Amino acid sequence: MAAWREGPVGIVGLGLIGGSLARALKAAGATVYAYDPDPAALAAARAEGVVDEAGPVAAWAGRVGLCLLAVPLGATPAAVAEVAPLLPAGAVLAETASLKGPVLPALAAVPAAVRPLSLHPMAGREQRGWVASTAGLFRGLPLLAVPVPGRALPRGMLGRLAAALEARPAVVPAAYHDVVMARVSHLPYLLAAALLLAAAETPGGEGWMAAAGSGFRDTSRVGASPPDMWQELVAANAGPTGQALEAVARRLQGWAEDLRAGRPLAGLEQAPAIRQRWEEAGHERT
Repeated sequence: MAAWREGPVGIVGLGLIGGSLARALKAAGATVYAYDPDPAALAAARAEGVVDEAGPVAAWAGRVGLCLLAVPLGATPAAVAEVAPLLPAGAVLAETASLKGPVLPALAAVPAAVRPLSLHPMAGREQRGWVASTAGLFRGLPLLAVPVPGRALPRGMLGRLAAALEARPAVVPAAYHDVVMARVSHLPYLLAAALLLAAAETPGGEGWMAAAGSGFRDTSRVGASPPDMWQELVAANAGPTGQALEAVARRLQGWAEDLRAGRPLAGLEQAPAIRQRWEEAGHERT
């Protein structure tokens, strides 16, 4: 973990992502200011010594060099517009939304003196809230940055933040980000949820639970994530997510036809090699 030397950091939202950012940056030596609409989350963060000052954004925004917004996707554009005018010249305003199409216009419109940064930490857990946050949530995982149209990417701050989080920074074009997320983020959740629903329909009641082992556990893990959050995400990225689901449906239908015809499942032999290439490229958490 690299020591933080960029001055105080402000964080809006102390849920899983915001709380984990606060914990990691505090561990790196940062002074952390924070706001969350839940007084209990703020009180817990203060009691644990993670947050140095808790209160309205206007009370501390003028003293930070970096402000991180970790709020729900639908609330992000309004949060950007509200917080940006409060920041000092040269400060970086970063949001962490899981989709970029809905938020990039708001970032592009922030005052010229504020440097916008669109981030997507590729980390998560099935639980949410301050109690689920952990300083090591981002360790070894990608920290994606999407260039904001018409604005310079603050690469120095991106690199220093990634070092403090022990994450791997990567720049992803805006037009590509949401398409990729449909395949590597939204689709895994939907498949895990579908697996759980299919298992629940197994004849014989809940007897299947005693027979399910590590394969079921690992494959279904993300299906325990909050459905309301995923409903919002897939609705906001409906086109690419629908296309991803259709691609998988075609694959599964083809395999069903292979089984009925007594043929080997087409393409199945390619899967291990694809997984191996992903691992060898260094994209699995170490």
